[in-house]
Amino acid sequence: MVDSLIKAPRSRLMLRLDAIRDSHLFYSFTRSWIVMVAAFFALLIVAAAALAPLIAPSNPLDLASLDLMNARIPPRWLENGDPQFLLGTDDQGRDLLSALLYGAQVSIGVALLSTVLAILIGVTVGLIAGYYGGIIDTVIMRLTDVQLTFPAILTALLVNGATRAILGDRQIQGSEFWILVVSIALAFWVKYARVVRASTLQERNKDYVHAARLIGVKSWKIIVHHILPNVLGPVTIIGTISLALAIITEATLSFLGVGLPPSHPSLGTLVQVGNEFLMSGEWWIVFFPGIVLAGLALSVNIVGDWLRDALNPKLR
Repeated sequence: MVDSLIKAPRSRLMLRLDAIRDSHLFYSFTRSWIVMVAAFFALLIVAAAALAPLIAPSNPLDLASLDLMNARIPPRWLENGDPQFLLGTDDQGRDLLSALLYGAQVSIGVALLSTVLAILIGVTVGLIAGYYGGIIDTVIMRLTDVQLTFPAILTALLVNGATRAILGDRQIQGSEFWILVVSIALAFWVKYARVVRASTLQERNKDYVHAARLIGVKSWKIIVHHILPNVLGPVTIIGTISLALAIITEATLSFLGVGLPPSHPSLGTLVQVGNEFLMSGEWWIVFFPGIVLAGLALSVNIVGDWLRDALNPKLR
């Protein structure tokens, strides 16, 4: 009896593993070494950023532990390098490896939260516009058309600048992270709204929606329980691709000086600080953050492109 109870869950687990191995996604993933390398690199950076408090040699956020006498020390393997600092230090005397780990944590956090917020806004707006139609659909779509005329980075800059102008520099201290999240989300929600609206226009005329209306199901229940699950496929793909764009946008805003303050490292602020010392020979301050930023964005973009192609039935 005990053996049968033990074997049953294991057999179900094996069946699930076999189903995963036999799936088209797994087959497509294992047949592309570029996608596997990109996924491994992205997961490595995400895991290192998540474990930053545990694996970082020091805490770059602890200003009391910083020593300006350690500023701009080259990497360990170069002349005048210090064994204490593997990748060298920046202009504030922070260990660059620790700043990279904490900076990647901030950049990934901003990208993830802004993407989730953009999806929530875009999906909600798209469902309302597509299901109800009429004047609501017209107003929402004209607003999206207007926003699409502006580049995403410009929209983020406008939202960020307006927030700072309204609240003032003193009141936003400590809130720069969330201002970045909202700014990027408001720049990217349009693409989700348009895709979801187009899918909703198709779904609302199908028989299962008409049947739900005939039996008296409320509109919001039809939207949430029937239409929403059928329009999330394209949203997942767009969200994966947009994650790389959100990482680049955060870095761009921080590089332009409207992101996090220099004392709070992110990949963008580290590149901004390092750029000031590039011509004086301290290349490592901008080189390593730039490599991590470019590699992370490229890896996520490759995985997103693969996911888009793998889930497209026309390409199978």
